[in-house]
Amino acid sequence: MNRTQRQARRSRTALPFGLLALAALAACAPGEVVEITERRQVRDVPRGLQGPVSSAARFGGGMGVPASNPMPEESPFRFVLPEGWEELEPTSMRLLNLRPGGDPSTDCALTVLGGDGGGLTANVNRWRDQIGLQPITEDEVARLPKTVLLGQQATIVDLRGDYKGMGDEAKADFGLLGLVLMADQFTLFLKMTGPAEVVQAERPNFERFYASLSAVFPGEDDPHAQHAGGGAPAGGNGDHQHSGPGLDYSLPDGWREQPPKGMRVVNLEVGNVQCYVIELAGEAGGLAMNLNRWRNEVGLAPLDQAGIAQLERVSAMGQSTPLLEVTGTYQGMSGPTGGDSRVLGVPIIRSTNSLFVKMVGPDSEVLAQRASFLDFVASLHEH
Repeated sequence: MNRTQRQARRSRTALPFGLLALAALAACAPGEVVEITERRQVRDVPRGLQGPVSSAARFGGGMGVPASNPMPEESPFRFVLPEGWEELEPTSMRLLNLRPGGDPSTDCALTVLGGDGGGLTANVNRWRDQIGLQPITEDEVARLPKTVLLGQQATIVDLRGDYKGMGDEAKADFGLLGLVLMADQFTLFLKMTGPAEVVQAERPNFERFYASLSAVFPGEDDPHAQHAGGGAPAGGNGDHQHSGPGLDYSLPDGWREQPPKGMRVVNLEVGNVQCYVIELAGEAGGLAMNLNRWRNEVGLAPLDQAGIAQLERVSAMGQSTPLLEVTGTYQGMSGPTGGDSRVLGVPIIRSTNSLFVKMVGPDSEVLAQRASFLDFVASLHEH
């Protein structure tokens, strides 16, 4: 199978824990870890999460999501598989599983843990202990280099020594290269281990891998996907439509309604442009996390609070909220779609439930619909 085929391949393996199971697992047993190792180019999720979904379900946090909720059969994580890397079957602790460079003694995995996982310093020193090194102080941990993982700041850990995994005998002269991403409701650990010379040789591929890693959740897919059928064109502005649970809005000229799907409670299109509203429970990870997730979809670095404060603001659902507008190579669930895409996003963060209004498609077409998008956002209200 050539590289292009690998990148476009769908994941057909049912997740042994899934994101919802991760949340339930973390809530019941906070010390357990679930591992993920690769990003798959996913086109759709056959069994999407229904109804408002918490940030725990999206990011694997331990928020007590009921285990009875349906689990997606496919991973929301997307990635470009480096040349020579091999995808392995998931294990009981890993949602995804990779073998860098085809070397059977080398391993790469992304683990998800609810909450803070014990804290950054404790986890860095846990890795140091695994490779036979003494712990370091909190100040030393704070000075470790940083990078961006899934649109968030992550700490880089680069170690060498005698590696001892769970129940294994120590393996001499191993390398451990990893990232730790700390968020309010979950912690991610991306970790590659193997003979030191192999880990060093695969470091560029490791960096390319995590730079390509992103997460797309049910209802967020390829903005250029063609939809068969669909609703009839709406009338002019002011035609009052009802869609989704409890939402009214005015449908702009030429826009079409599509059936709700996945987490989309409102699902619209105009030409090659998609516009939709997703509803999630609670604050769904908060303002910064969701703005930076959208930025990561076009390969942009995350914004800090000062950068967020400088964004244009719009009125939506009775509150003032930032408008995110970015361009670049958008990676939907089908993978890269070209370098001329534009994303408009309005996150409406509330304590009870949050709404995410997003328009995505070819740059020129989205730009032509920008005013209509803002009119649509302004017209949203609950009935």
